[in-house]
Amino acid sequence: MKAEINLKYQGIKGGDFKYLPNKGMGVIIIDSDENSIVVDAFSGAGKDYQRREKSLIEIKIGSKSFNGTIDDLKNKLFNESNTDEIDCNQKLINIKRIKDILVVWGSTSCTERECDHSPTINSIGNIAEQIETFYADSVEAIVYDDDVETQYNSYQYEDLSEEIINEILEIVDEYEADMLKTEKRCAD
Repeated sequence: MKAEINLKYQGIKGGDFKYLPNKGMGVIIIDSDENSIVVDAFSGAGKDYQRREKSLIEIKIGSKSFNGTIDDLKNKLFNESNTDEIDCNQKLINIKRIKDILVVWGSTSCTERECDHSPTINSIGNIAEQIETFYADSVEAIVYDDDVETQYNSYQYEDLSEEIINEILEIVDEYEADMLKTEKRCAD
């Protein structure tokens, strides 16, 4: 199911609820401009403007904020280790961006991108585990002993360190830029 925002609201005197179906973005300001909830069903701009798979939710309460999908919010609110504090988690924001790009353009790899190096998860002596392929929901890593492939592993983005996520985001951002250039050339 694609992202969809339907607004239901009531006037200050009460009465029946009014309904606004299928909107692109909704913003609720709560008590002051410092507190808001934004729900956005679309990503991109211009020709790249498209409906998301899941709406992006941004909650701001003073200097604290949350960015993610409804699933991310559910995990944040109902996780047993929840501290009841909504914080800005750049890692989750970056993961969301990576996933959005790969949903639109498909998977890619360090080989396809001709990267100078692959993000390294672990390295001990001559043995290294490097991320080689990026999918919308996970990555594939290869364990090398010297230059020999010995094992393949799959990881969820959430299980990777913030440093690795930042490396992946850089690769995927370049991938998106190249794909947009190719799309423009093909359109001309």
